Amino acid sequence: VFSTVLSIAYIFLVNIMLIPYIIILVAALYAVVLGYSAKVIAKIGLLRNKKERLLFGLYMGAIAYYVQWVVYIAYLVYGFTGTLQLDILIDVFLSPADLIHTIGTVNQEGAWKIGSVVVNGLPLTIIWIFEVALILGIPPLIINFHPLPPYSENLNKWYRKYVLQQFFEYIVTSNG
Repeated sequence: VFSTVLSIAYIFLVNIMLIPYIIILVAALYAVVLGYSAKVIAKIGLLRNKKERLLFGLYMGAIAYYVQWVVYIAYLVYGFTGTLQLDILIDVFLSPADLIHTIGTVNQEGAWKIGSVVVNGLPLTIIWIFEVALILGIPPLIINFHPLPPYSENLNKWYRKYVLQQFFEYIVTSNG
């Protein structure tokens, strides 16, 4: 559900911002929000194993990427008239073969322009590869770079982060 809301916001922003640099920034921001969302959900779900958390981040990115395509293709084919048509999204979501075929058609014909040039074929494929690398890569990175505090099985809660006060400065001596 959360990835659907994010995907709708992402597709909306990408469609109103046709400047490539801003689209890259929006894609990176989308991936970062997914990463922090995955981190929070992993903590709530008590995922403590690093490998499981990384796989969860990858899974969250993959689901969000698929849902983002569902929303985008539903927008291109059916359009949205100010209201979200859930039945259309569900139909597109449950038809992956049709979705892949439509994505291939969009790649051949292009769906947007830079200036007067329609972006399609190899340039569009490169953009999509960069986009999927961001969306699949950033959530696991965020989970990896933000380790969880220890968890107490006995108390069934996370320990708070506690920093010991440093009373002594480092002493540098010369070996002479």
